[in-house]
Amino acid sequence: MNGSTAEKTVTAPIAEALARGERYPDHERITVTPAAATHIRKMVDKAQALGLRIGTKKSGCSGWMYHVALAESIGADDLAFSVPNERWWVVVDAASFPYLKGLTIDYQGEGLSRRLTYHNPNVSESCGCGESFALPPSS
Repeated sequence: MNGSTAEKTVTAPIAEALARGERYPDHERITVTPAAATHIRKMVDKAQALGLRIGTKKSGCSGWMYHVALAESIGADDLAFSVPNERWWVVVDAASFPYLKGLTIDYQGEGLSRRLTYHNPNVSESCGCGESFALPPSS
């Protein structure tokens, strides 16, 4: 076994996190475009990680920022979302999920620059730098 995502098995913590994610309707789940899936798979395979972890933290010029890292473990309150045709998962902590419902992760390029981008229907405005965002007052 070389650690590639194609060989990963669904352990009990992953199955439980997937079940927590599946409680939500499709339009509230986190999705990943094919371009982003290909990019993320390379990182996950290289690190032999479980997937991509995304959360939010108070920071930046608009108030909130995404916190993105490779998922090395699954916490008791984490939610996980399957990515079609992939054997890695998007993992989100329960506290961040209300701010990420319906998020789509994409991978885009402009010139020589390429990066993950996030389409978040919960965002009321984004900073000009593209690194931070604001949420409506009720969030």
